[in-house]
Amino acid sequence: MTALRQRVAPAGAATPVRLGRTLAGEDRLHWLRVVSVVFALTAWELVGRSMNPLFLPPPSRIVAGMVDSIGGDLLPAIWSSLGTFSLGYTISALLGIPIGMAMGRSRLVEHTLDTFVYALYVVPTVAFVPLLVLWLGFGLVSKLIIVISVAIFPIIVNCYVGAHDVSTAYVEIGRASVATRAKIFFSVVVPATLPFILAGLRLSIARALTGMVVAELFTAIGGLGGLLMIYSNQLRTDLAFGPVIVLMTMGIGFTALLRAIETRVVAWKVTERATK
Repeated sequence: MTALRQRVAPAGAATPVRLGRTLAGEDRLHWLRVVSVVFALTAWELVGRSMNPLFLPPPSRIVAGMVDSIGGDLLPAIWSSLGTFSLGYTISALLGIPIGMAMGRSRLVEHTLDTFVYALYVVPTVAFVPLLVLWLGFGLVSKLIIVISVAIFPIIVNCYVGAHDVSTAYVEIGRASVATRAKIFFSVVVPATLPFILAGLRLSIARALTGMVVAELFTAIGGLGGLLMIYSNQLRTDLAFGPVIVLMTMGIGFTALLRAIETRVVAWKVTERATK
């Protein structure tokens, strides 16, 4: 009976044995990741103890510096940067997703906006910073515009590609069932585009963090970017690593959160990827 089930199982379906092997392989990869991180930190500690701490402080000294600065400037800087990042990233998502979807499903919108989108996507954001400061001054608005200007384009491009490449067969099935255009869009196009939307949101995290640091360095000395500049000017390398580590943690944490959301929202795509 078991052999019969395996013979009639769909080609893309995962058998229990195959799924078990996949999970075992995932566990080994997780342990490999942990071992590599521990090895790198140990090597860094040994090398750092034999060098001038001005150039490469060991991790133990960096952690001690972070503990000391938490009660001082680090915690307020984290909250300030987190507020700028969260607001700019949220606005980027709220604007980027509908713009990308509209470009993907409407040739009129695509041909109207694609030149501007791709032109602004490839221009370094730092080139606009002096103009933004001239137009908007130093403050929250200019920082938000910088974050949005770098974070929105991966979302737009991924949503555009996903909405544009939806299988015509799926749309025709919806039309054959006499579904309205709105129902086809929300029942067929949006679910098919979800993996692309989440991919764009993940790619946008790193760019939003970069834009946040650039904004804090050039528009107002504040937040983690401003703290990094202050510590660097004071030649406190051990303290300067603190904001960098916080930024890395923020990027990894937000990316892991989106991956967890992806496993729930588009579980079919994750299962398909795991069985290949």
